[in-house]
Amino acid sequence: MTGRPTTYTPEAGQAVCDALREGRSLRAWCKEDGNPCYSTVFKWLEQQEAFADNYTRAREVQAHNDADRINACAEALELGAMAPDVARVITDAMKWTAARRLPKVYGDKVALTGADDGAPLVVSWLTSDSK
Repeated sequence: MTGRPTTYTPEAGQAVCDALREGRSLRAWCKEDGNPCYSTVFKWLEQQEAFADNYTRAREVQAHNDADRINACAEALELGAMAPDVARVITDAMKWTAARRLPKVYGDKVALTGADDGAPLVVSWLTSDSK
């Protein structure tokens, strides 16, 4: 038994990725007339390897877009066009999404160190003879 034929086309996949690269929300884009629904895009991700690769790169670009939006909020705040509490909420959200989309660039650096800051981490095992 075969399922319904896919509605995927390379042009449709490119439209999804272009919207993401522009910093748009996938959910909001999918709600626009003529665009596929949210679940359809995720079916395409499972079924279309080239689309999945392009989608992953589009999400990475979206992280850079998030960082640019943080700068725009800071500029608006400096000009008095945005309330500080609003700017804080927006920038916190953008920092979080950027860090998840592209952790090597925007994520927190995690380092394991020993007891003294910067000291090498020492690992030791206790054996039954060590008691």
